[in-house]
Amino acid sequence: MLRHHTISPFIPVPIFRMYQQWGRGGNPPWHAHCAIRADFADQIGIIDRAARDLLPFDTPIPSVTKLLRIHDLHAVTCEMGDWYGKIRAHFGIDTRPPTLDRRLAEFCIGVPEDQFLRNGRQRWLIRRAMQGRLSDPVLHGTKRGAQASDWFSRLTRERKQIAEELKRLTGNPEVSSIVDLPRLIEVLDHWPDQEPEIFSGPQRLLMWIPQALGAAKFIENVTGANRIDPVAPMAVAQRYRA
Repeated sequence: MLRHHTISPFIPVPIFRMYQQWGRGGNPPWHAHCAIRADFADQIGIIDRAARDLLPFDTPIPSVTKLLRIHDLHAVTCEMGDWYGKIRAHFGIDTRPPTLDRRLAEFCIGVPEDQFLRNGRQRWLIRRAMQGRLSDPVLHGTKRGAQASDWFSRLTRERKQIAEELKRLTGNPEVSSIVDLPRLIEVLDHWPDQEPEIFSGPQRLLMWIPQALGAAKFIENVTGANRIDPVAPMAVAQRYRA
């Protein structure tokens, strides 16, 4: 954290990029946490697209936290309007999350930096605002929660079924030309016995298996590969009658 927040923001971008590339051993910047095929990534220009979405690879975090907050909000909301518009048009459901209120976003961006970290204490604003309203363990706690913290036990339990699904997907050229299925199969073949430190090295890819499967299912849905052949159930029924 010391290196990430106090040193890297002041390193010139070309030097920082060279250091990142050296640390990856020549692999692309998304290699440790994404199962996209390298040739497809080049074809769609993933590096340029990330830069256009204010999420460039191999760049240090901004030294001004306000700019960092703007980048984070943009990353979350850049395509959300189109997504909610599609849901409204297709299903007639008007989704309006309160946390996406523009006034709230502008407030978060405008909060002075010393309200986040001051006198060596984090969460300065929320701790003062919730004084007497939250219990001390909650107000002064330093632990962080994890989303889907049971991910390793769940994937370990379903490892065999996941491996079978990945092998099935290798027969779909639409999926196999986008998702690096052999690499995911190799990850399953070398599954660790104990839950790894997830943000260290290539182990991060373990958590991206569900996302890769979700992308594969989406591709099958768009291309119609997951449609049920209406003749197949009739053939099965006739076989059982016989």
